[in-house]
Formats: sequence, structure tokens, C-alpha cells
Amino acid sequence: MTNYDAKEEKALEKIADTIDKLDVTLEKFEDTDSRIKAWAEQRKAIYEIKKILHEAGKFEKYDQKEYDDFMDEFFG
Repeated sequence: MTNYDAKEEKALEKIADTIDKLDVTLEKFEDTDSRIKAWAEQRKAIYEIKKILHEAGKFEKYDQKEYDDFMDEFFG
């Protein structure tokens, strides 16, 4: 396995972990009326996936400052 293949496989594992964490978190919000919190968690997962893809060289336009601003605003 080449370095590129290993990096790609690791990125896919991280993305799967992020989605699994999101599923668990969204299950907690199913019985509540926390649509904004659920939306924020989904948005957070999207940023995390973008970061993973950026680190793997598959996504060029990742903005860490945008992520930090979002985290401060919603999870502050």
C-alpha cells in the first residue's frame, strides 16, 4: 500500500468516525425540540469532514477561521 492509499484510507476512517459521532448526537436530540442544536451539530460535522478532506489533499477551500468563528458563536 502506498503512502497516498494509506492517507486516503485514514481520511475515510476519520470521516466515518465523524458521521458516527453525529448520528449518536442527533439521536439525543430526537425527542427534544432542539432543531437549532441539531443543525449546529450537523454544521460542525460538515466542517470537520472538510478539514479531514483538506488534510488529505482532497479539498482546497477549507477555512479554519470560518470554523473557529462558527464554533465560538454556537458552542462558545
